Amino acid sequence: METFRFLGRRCRAVLFWLAAFFLFFFLFLLGFFALDARASRQVYDKAVARFAPAAGERSPVDFAALMQVNPEIWGWLEYPALGISYPLVQGQDNQYYLNHLYDGSPGAAGALFLDAAGDPGLEDTLTILYGHNMGDGSMLGALPQLLEPEADSVGPLFLYLPEEARPREYRLILLVRAAPDASFYFTPFSLGSQEYIALLEGAAGEPLLAGAAPDPDRPALVLSTCTRDGRQRLAAFYQEIVF
Repeated sequence: METFRFLGRRCRAVLFWLAAFFLFFFLFLLGFFALDARASRQVYDKAVARFAPAAGERSPVDFAALMQVNPEIWGWLEYPALGISYPLVQGQDNQYYLNHLYDGSPGAAGALFLDAAGDPGLEDTLTILYGHNMGDGSMLGALPQLLEPEADSVGPLFLYLPEEARPREYRLILLVRAAPDASFYFTPFSLGSQEYIALLEGAAGEPLLAGAAPDPDRPALVLSTCTRDGRQRLAAFYQEIVF
């Protein structure tokens, strides 16, 4: 009987120390990711201070200086309504910039990047930009704000390119919740096709918000990020405003 009590005490002690170890490890990871996220924000804050267009102005971006930081930079995205202002990169694959910042340094925040197979000249029918849904709202973590009633969701999005003196201006046409393997991530589309029309009308997934009327004869820009649980994707579709 005494042996059983001794074994019981030993088991409880082992379980206690195992629980303490896993709790300590969990808290360590939380602290590590918090510090990493803070460091990433500081890197991007410096980039915005140095390279971003002046607030309220559509001045050119100094891409010559940016490309000295990283030659894979190809554009700059500014979305005032959501507080988004970041350089855009394109890697050799869709993995590298998931955990590297715009300057190539390691960071869990990653970067906003163009699909590796995409055309940086925006000649594709569908141009897809990816970014993390960060808990602090950075990167594309502000996209869920489009669903808030008071959000200025139709505010313009500006895309700056190295060879263009003025930015391209876009408006929201659709926000959907889609599966990670939704076909539009992998399937090329043709302007005016029935498949493209269906996509712009919400066939990509569960429509959450409709904006301006889509034009099936013009290409679209997509901002894509994961939902907070990581099981699905939020995809916001935009089309350029032609004056």
